Amino acid sequence: MNRFQNGVIAAGTTDEIAGFKITKRSNFWDKTVGLYKYENNYYGQCSGTDIDGFVNLYNKAEAILKGNTDKYQDAYGMYRVNGKTYRALRSCDATGYHYVTEGDEITEITVSDSSENAKKRIDEYAVKNDTQVLYYSYNGHFYKQLTYESVYDSASKKYKYVVYANAYEEISFEKTYVKISWNPVNNDTATMKNKAGDMMKVGYEVVCDGNTKVYNMPGLFLDASDGTVHEMITSDAARLPYVILNSGQQVSVKVRAVYYHEVTSNKQEVYWNWNDNSQYIIESKQTKYVVDMYGKWSDTYTYKNYSLKKLSPVTGTKVSEKGKEMSVTWNAQNGVDHYRVYYLRSSKPLNITNIESFLQFYNKRGTLYDAYVNAKGENDSYETDSEYASDPYCNITIDSGLPYFYCSVRLESAEEGYFSDGSYSDVITATASINGNIPTVKNLKIEKTYNGDDWQLSWTPIDADVVIYVFEEGKKPAHYNYELLNAYGYYTDGQGQQKKLYLKDALTELESKEISSYVRSYKVKGIDGSYSAISLKPGVKYTFVAHTYDAGSSLYNIQKKPVFTVNKEIKVTDAQKNQTYKNISVGMTYYTAMSPASNMVSYTDKVSVPRVYTKAGKNSIKLSFTRGSYTGYEIYRLSGKKYKKIATTTDYVYTDQNLKAGTKYSYKVRSYYYDPDRKTKSYSIYKNFTVSTSRVNNIVLKVAKNSKNTVKLTWTKVGSATKYEIYRTSESDKDITEISGWINSGNSAVTVENTKYELVKTITNAKTTTYTDKKLKFGESYTYLICAYYKDGKTLKYITASTRVKMQLEEPRNLVLTNKGKNVSVKWDADKYAAGYQIRYMVYDKYGEEKTVAEKYVTVKKNKYTIKGLSSGEYVNVSVRAYNSKKEYSGWSSSKESTSLAAVKSIKAVYDTKKNAVKITWKKVKGAKYYKVVRSVYTPLCNTDEKLYAATGNLIAKDSNDETGYYSEVHYREYYGEDGSITGTAAYDRARLKKGVKYYYMVSAYGEKGTRIASYMTSEYGT
Repeated sequence: MNRFQNGVIAAGTTDEIAGFKITKRSNFWDKTVGLYKYENNYYGQCSGTDIDGFVNLYNKAEAILKGNTDKYQDAYGMYRVNGKTYRALRSCDATGYHYVTEGDEITEITVSDSSENAKKRIDEYAVKNDTQVLYYSYNGHFYKQLTYESVYDSASKKYKYVVYANAYEEISFEKTYVKISWNPVNNDTATMKNKAGDMMKVGYEVVCDGNTKVYNMPGLFLDASDGTVHEMITSDAARLPYVILNSGQQVSVKVRAVYYHEVTSNKQEVYWNWNDNSQYIIESKQTKYVVDMYGKWSDTYTYKNYSLKKLSPVTGTKVSEKGKEMSVTWNAQNGVDHYRVYYLRSSKPLNITNIESFLQFYNKRGTLYDAYVNAKGENDSYETDSEYASDPYCNITIDSGLPYFYCSVRLESAEEGYFSDGSYSDVITATASINGNIPTVKNLKIEKTYNGDDWQLSWTPIDADVVIYVFEEGKKPAHYNYELLNAYGYYTDGQGQQKKLYLKDALTELESKEISSYVRSYKVKGIDGSYSAISLKPGVKYTFVAHTYDAGSSLYNIQKKPVFTVNKEIKVTDAQKNQTYKNISVGMTYYTAMSPASNMVSYTDKVSVPRVYTKAGKNSIKLSFTRGSYTGYEIYRLSGKKYKKIATTTDYVYTDQNLKAGTKYSYKVRSYYYDPDRKTKSYSIYKNFTVSTSRVNNIVLKVAKNSKNTVKLTWTKVGSATKYEIYRTSESDKDITEISGWINSGNSAVTVENTKYELVKTITNAKTTTYTDKKLKFGESYTYLICAYYKDGKTLKYITASTRVKMQLEEPRNLVLTNKGKNVSVKWDADKYAAGYQIRYMVYDKYGEEKTVAEKYVTVKKNKYTIKGLSSGEYVNVSVRAYNSKKEYSGWSSSKESTSLAAVKSIKAVYDTKKNAVKITWKKVKGAKYYKVVRSVYTPLCNTDEKLYAATGNLIAKDSNDETGYYSEVHYREYYGEDGSITGTAAYDRARLKKGVKYYYMVSAYGEKGTRIASYMTSEYGT
């Protein structure tokens, strides 16, 4: 609620104005002061009302000042008058006079050095419900808003930001808004007229005893019986009136209906345009309320206001260390909705003894904070934060680098019927146990999983962060943990200057390379007790060790001893500028807290037995393998009594062809891994299996909408088929059963659907491969199943295929874009339900920027369209939707981008024995700025619609591994540093390719912007 009222309505006149000049003053005008005087009060403004002869006087003067006002200004640029603070002084219309109003009164809170800090200070006084601000609390007063204002300080020549509260924003929990409501009169208000035939409306006048002000009564009317102005709520008012009552205050209220009609007139006001010194007129509608009659006063209703219960500040705060957390508790209190826990964590003790000193450090301002900053060392730090809690406890994670803990708890929000003044609890402090109590990983071991097919590293679960180090071939270089350890120390140079040296900078190039080559690390959660996402080279012995660590701790201030002492050649310059080098021992005193090493375990991984999936055809058997860290597979087939190798492949698919129909074939397959560093192969054990070819070829079924109620089925011919049976089912043709008590179903029943197929056609002619199904229903989804029967000896067998169709308008499928010079041809599958199609496209320039603000839309009847007039390098992004005869639209198809260059062609890959690399060449593509070459071990897949090939692969290497086995392939960067870019039409792949592996090369052309324009498969190359 507003805590003051400002303004009065009185009988009188306003100022008369002509030509933007006051020609005659109001009868309330006091020329001595330059304000409007009514009774014993002065007002800054006087305006007319809807009642002739009555004016509204407002902006009541709290005090009038004469002469120099500098003496009233305080250090923050505000004004102190009669013990109150005001944001500004208002000028009177008389020389040398100023005045202040209640609307300008403020309460100064604090001063900040930036707007960001001012906002933070405001937030500290907020009382919230979760994240929603309810109100602000300061010094026992409550406000709807706090704000800040920048004031220039001429002494420091900097801006200060004054945080303050406006007096009119103050709220009180001792006072309450009480809305007043009643039952409306039951007259036929829609047809009532007065004697003159004017339509009457009904308003209501509300009166309270004890001169209690009734708010939200916007309608003014003149009571002819006593010549006074009254207020009412009009017929079109959206809000109810209300009164503001103190705690325990009782009030009596009564209401009567006011029957009135409206008199409207047009009011013209002249305004001046100061930009061009012209005048303009604004015309507005003015409505007056004329009372025709009154209803009777209602019975008097008496209401008593009961006050809110005030909550006490939080008491009984305690803090204790529990594992890796500080546990803060306090006494519970009825009526509390949420608490807020404010805390600091510091690397050293702070001068905090009470809530005032706590808030200085929390808000980072004040004499104590300034003293801390002035004495702050390089490694001194602290952080602040807060947590919300609905229960009287809160757990806060310990940061062992910031072990000193300070905390205060505040009531954040209250339940209905209660309120809080936002006071803080007493400050509590604690010091966390740090450095030296870091636990050690125990019982590190290798565990076999998945029936021995896999493995994992395990240990006794521990509540700490764990880092696992993996050493290849048992090599454990010195300082293997330097990156996580982040150790450093100080030394004094020849000129007496203290310098910092990091361990990473003290390592030699050989030491760094050795760690990079033979050491890997994995950060995991110790509580999990195991980790398996570690990829190892088969046949190589690896050693494992684990540490716990605390990433939050960067100092060992308590122990103050070096984790390492290293010697480093330091350049020393003496007073004569002579430069020498000498070995200096540097103690690495500062480092991440890390436990001693666990026990060490070793493991040599084996090549896993491949998982093989088979698909038999009439004259072929397709073998598919799971992708893994294998190099390839060796495939053997039983021939007589011995297995004969039929293929070695690095692909994950192999098809054994030219087989006899209806014949069993036995295979054995093993995977292998080729280690390019050691130039050795490791093999898995064999996987044995037997597969039979079919006596018939596989069958493929397709369906297409032939008309709005027919579909055409087509299938591949099965040569030995004796008959085909075609079955059909629909979405609506299902038996649905509810089963209660299903596991994990909760209290609801689970529905089980049984699809019902009906035989719609039997075809005995094996040469027939089509069928048209008629009289289908619009909007229904149909599934078709075809069974092709054939004889295998005396046994009748069958093979099946299925497909699905929906008999309604669908989003267009198989959108294909074809580049034709300056044009792009767009095609898609026709839809029998479509009356036409809408095409949406955007044209992009060669830099990839949109050429227009909005996309273009085109409507066509057929399932094709040509976008014309593209410039060199331009391309389009297109999507399509269909519509029917009722202009009902389908969804948009997935969008596609056109290419703007021709395909990369004539690609060749040849092994150059002199350069020990694969040379890839291709023909130049007109308009291409650069190319990228990708290497793959997988057979590329062909998109027959767009005549493109694609496969998963890697960019080729301009340079590759050295003799240490350090993996650092370097890509080409010939076009403005673009990764993989090659500006010519030839490149060498210097990656250390694996022996016996077949590689495929693909080349992509790129334009100005760097987006890919075209991608095509190259010829294959095998080492």
